[in-house]
Amino acid sequence: MSMIPGNTLEKSIFTDGLQVDHLSENTVGHGNRLQGISNPTAYPVLAGDVGEVQENNGSATLTTATALAITSITLTPGVWDISGMASFSGATMTDYPRINILSTPNTISGVTLGVNSVYAPMLTGQYVCLALTPRKVAVTTTTTYYLNAWATFSAGSPIAYCGIHAVRIA
Repeated sequence: MSMIPGNTLEKSIFTDGLQVDHLSENTVGHGNRLQGISNPTAYPVLAGDVGEVQENNGSATLTTATALAITSITLTPGVWDISGMASFSGATMTDYPRINILSTPNTISGVTLGVNSVYAPMLTGQYVCLALTPRKVAVTTTTTYYLNAWATFSAGSPIAYCGIHAVRIA
């Protein structure tokens, strides 16, 4: 059996006689990364380490045909997978609602559909949920990324509920 450096093989014997071999916690360095994945509360991944997570969410009422940064996260240098989602409610849309993730707030222009932007039709009185799948970004200096939302509508006051999420991958 191969072992993670710094771990030891131990045996637990339960009251019913069941015996289980297991790895003890690594007490060297930052701790056992595998345990951090299975129990991030007890064994958190430290800032700057692969697996670090940054996330934020927010909501706001939109103004027709005006992009608005609903939420943001600040990423430190490294390679990150960044994704986001939004749901819209409360309006009669006259065009597809849109979201994107950019380092520029309050903008919808200059995006590549399917890479950092997505849109979908919305029926009157219905909800729509949009998701941006993870995309890799290489951050060289600390940078803030914004989840921007946009919609045009003829009635109501649409609310955009948004979340942005990033995981350090290198």
